[in-house]
This record gives sequence, C-alpha cells and structure tokens, in this order.
Amino acid sequence: MSLSEVEKEHISREIAQELRKLTRLPYKIEAEYEPDWGYIYYVTIDANASEALEINLRLQEEFKEVPIIFEWTGETDVSEEELAEKLAEILLKGGIKAKLAPGFSAVKAVEGNRED
Repeated sequence: MSLSEVEKEHISREIAQELRKLTRLPYKIEAEYEPDWGYIYYVTIDANASEALEINLRLQEEFKEVPIIFEWTGETDVSEEELAEKLAEILLKGGIKAKLAPGFSAVKAVEGNRED
C-alpha cells in the first residue's frame, strides 16, 4: 500500500470516528483521488439536507483543507439560497478554496455571457 493509500485510509477512519460522535444515522464513506485536489471524501448519509449540511459543517471544522462532500438520501428541505449559503460556510470553515481549470479565463467567461 502506498503512502497516499495509507493516508487515505487513516483519514477515512478519522472521519468515521468523528461521524460516530456527531450522529447515529447510517452513513457510508468513500474516497476518490482527483489530481488537482488529492483525495476527496464522499459521505452518503441517511438524512435530510438540513441535517446532513449541519453535520458536514461540524465535520469540516475538524478536518481543515480536507475536501469532504456530503450526499443525503432524504428530502432536500432547504431552499436553493439556504443551500448555497450553507455550502459557502462549509467551504470557508474547511479552508477549501476554489481552483480553476487549466486555461480558464474569467474575463473570457464574463465577456461570453454578456448581452450586447
């Protein structure tokens, strides 16, 4: 097992340990490697959006700069605005910063979307 595999397993176990402190709801953790981000941890949880997002926020506070993405199986019981606000808060608490794709130009994107 490579060092990155060992690290992935270690962080997955730590996330699971913290989740057990935060909730009794069923969940599943998977990790996928992404070249620009390293490992991204996906948590699927048997909860509604509001509950999943709150757990995601508390978990992200404990795991700074580790991308953790929650998927919920229950109802999406938040508005689009509430969802956007909570996701921004999660990213901020986790110290996760946006990364642009190679060759992306914000100026060109804005110019292309402008109406004449």
